Parts: sequence; structure tokens; C-alpha cells
Amino acid sequence: MNFATIQMTTEEAALALLDYESPKTEEDVMMAKAYRALRAGKRVLNLYESFKLAGTTPDGLPRLAVAPARATSIYFSFRGQQWQSVYFTMDSWTDDPGRNRGIQIPTSCVPGVKAHEKRLRAVVPTIPPKYRPSDLYPFSILWDAKWEVERTPRDPLLLKKLGGPLYLIVAAWDLTPLERSLLKAGRRS
Repeated sequence: MNFATIQMTTEEAALALLDYESPKTEEDVMMAKAYRALRAGKRVLNLYESFKLAGTTPDGLPRLAVAPARATSIYFSFRGQQWQSVYFTMDSWTDDPGRNRGIQIPTSCVPGVKAHEKRLRAVVPTIPPKYRPSDLYPFSILWDAKWEVERTPRDPLLLKKLGGPLYLIVAAWDLTPLERSLLKAGRRS
């Protein structure tokens, strides 16, 4: 999976962080979190740019999916350009990603996306125990989506939201054949 990370040395991040020592806005707080993570040598992902980089399938579906880490499956919906966003929600009955039950991506970040009348579902990858946080609530997972046809995901990333489109990459792993088999059968702990 290709994804867009922020490229900056730890020294550059430390210097940039000085401008955000006294954050005044939510964006300032987000930038300070990102610079602290980069200063510590961690990888920071731009979710919106990652969706642009990945693009869409020939059917106009996003190649990537993103979901709250506590989700077992995610539903994709997009009804047309008037929506301004594509939606990844934990509930099949709503397009509202609010209440921390999903994630909204601006349409401009998913070039080539096409409207689909039916709900499309993807299974959310399981997080191996060595990467699994005790509280999944502040985390999201990004992966190469398999919409409807093959419901087992591959190449997931565990992300922690820093703010706006910026996420800290906490872990990356490949699902084993056994994990994919269990996901395909619909079993998840």
C-alpha cells in the first residue's frame, strides 16, 4: 500500500515546533502534535493525500478504506458530487460519520470516485495483539479495501489521529492467511 507521509528530519521538526509552543487554535494544536511526533522520529501520515495517491478502482471505488479501530466492518457511501465528501461509517443505515462512528473524506481527495446506489461493505482488519492498544477508541485503521467481492482486507495500518488529516502511524502489518480466513468467515473477537 502506498501512503503519503510527511517527510521531515527530526531536526527540522524540532525547529518547526518552536513556532507552535503556545498554540492558539485547533490547527496549531494539531501541528504541534505532528511536529512532536516527527521530532521523536515517528511517521506521520496525511490521510487526504493518501487517498489521492491511492486513487480509485476502475469501478470508481476508493482503493483505500479507513475506519475506527474498534469497527469490525465499514460501509462506504457516496451519492454524487453534490455530497462534497465520501463516507466510511460503522453503520449501514446512515451516511453520517458523526458520533465517532465513521470518517468523512472530501470528494476532492478521492479523484475518480463514482456514485453507487447500494451500500458497499469492507471488513476491517484485525489488529495483532502485539500492536493492539488496550483502548481502541482514539485509533483508526487504514487499509487496501476489498469492497463486496473479496471481504478480507490486506496491508493494514493502525493510526492515531493527530488532528485534521494528520495521523500518527502506530503500526503496520500483513494479515496472515489464517487471519484472512477468519475474517472471511465473519468471525472477530
